[in-house]
Amino acid sequence: MNTENINRHVQAVAIQFISYRGPINSMSNYVAGSMGDAAPDIELLTNYLRKPETHEELLLRWDIGIWRNTAGDWSLVSLAAPSSIEQMKYRLEHFPTSNTQCRWCLQDAKRLAHIELIPEKDIHGNPVDNSWLHKHCMRPWLTMRNQVARAQTHPTKESLI
Repeated sequence: MNTENINRHVQAVAIQFISYRGPINSMSNYVAGSMGDAAPDIELLTNYLRKPETHEELLLRWDIGIWRNTAGDWSLVSLAAPSSIEQMKYRLEHFPTSNTQCRWCLQDAKRLAHIELIPEKDIHGNPVDNSWLHKHCMRPWLTMRNQVARAQTHPTKESLI
């Protein structure tokens, strides 16, 4: 089983969905569909995705978050930041429709939000109002926030060409 090829296709599925929540068997079927004839057996693929080292280590290197939430569903989230500062600013300026949603992946934790989500903190360590994130989503969110802050403090230089 070629794990690099599997990780590449898990990443493709995560990017396609941006944020998927459901049974891990369905997630495996999407990955197998992406792989086509090169796909391993669904059970082998599912077992690979369930392994702690896969979702706690290997897939994070590919900017993919995969975890099992408190309701028993699995989440597959692309942790890649938007490609432009304008897109990042838009994401930072717009809040989710519910205060039980993660600001990064927009998955709604509903009544379990106090268990699944953690508050975003500002640079002084104070919680940001209505800004809650999964622990997996916190890193890309803060990276995006820092990139926008850096872009705003450093004026763009004119080209020397």
